[in-house]
Amino acid sequence: MAFHITVTDYVKGYFKKDNEQEQLHQFLTNQLPAYLTQRPAKIKPVHGEFQQLYELKVRVGRNFYRSAFFRNAEQIRVVYITDTLIKRKFDQEVTRFLVKQKNAI
Repeated sequence: MAFHITVTDYVKGYFKKDNEQEQLHQFLTNQLPAYLTQRPAKIKPVHGEFQQLYELKVRVGRNFYRSAFFRNAEQIRVVYITDTLIKRKFDQEVTRFLVKQKNAI
């Protein structure tokens, strides 16, 4: 199954160092599709008001982050990344962020 992955400007600009941004890009384009097909237990829904919003821990360098993405069949849109690792806090944080983004439009 081939996935079409898009990344928002917020995620593209999250890391200031080019090598970290490149590692994130490699993870999202290479490993995220593998997780979706081979290790779906690692992907969890984000609890809140958005449908089809999921999260996955991402390792960049020595550090871990959580990323949030919308999935609609083969369409993946990565919308958020943070160093908040506690799931409950992450869900609240990403929901606030997306509500604010939606209201800004």
